[in-house]
Amino acid sequence: MKQLLTTFILLSFIALAGCSLLPADQAGSGEKDPLKGTAWVLTRLNGELPVEGTALTLKFEDGTLGGSAGCNSYGGNYEVNADQLTTGEIASTLMACMDDGVMKQESLYLAVLGNAQFFTLSESELRISSSDGGELVFAPQE
Repeated sequence: MKQLLTTFILLSFIALAGCSLLPADQAGSGEKDPLKGTAWVLTRLNGELPVEGTALTLKFEDGTLGGSAGCNSYGGNYEVNADQLTTGEIASTLMACMDDGVMKQESLYLAVLGNAQFFTLSESELRISSSDGGELVFAPQE
């Protein structure tokens, strides 16, 4: 009987230890990051088409995001909780773009992304809404 109890306790510890080896998005809460590993290209910025000839991109990896803001590259951290999206400070390169319209677009894009609050996701679209009323609409990047 003592050996059976010892075996049971040992197996219980092994089972509990195995639970802690699960990736963070599978352990505990059961929440998963649906944005992880996805890549997008902007189709609308506050209802407007991007400046012709620019490609604004957004890629999500393990807690980091990054891409092209049309002229400069950018990157930062993010967190997902249900339909909430929180971004950390977003850093970007500081190249001067020749077209003032591109610079204004880039500044607005980074401001909306930096104030991200909610998102909706489907196979064909990602929408990010900011705390100041801005909205980014993306299509999957090919």
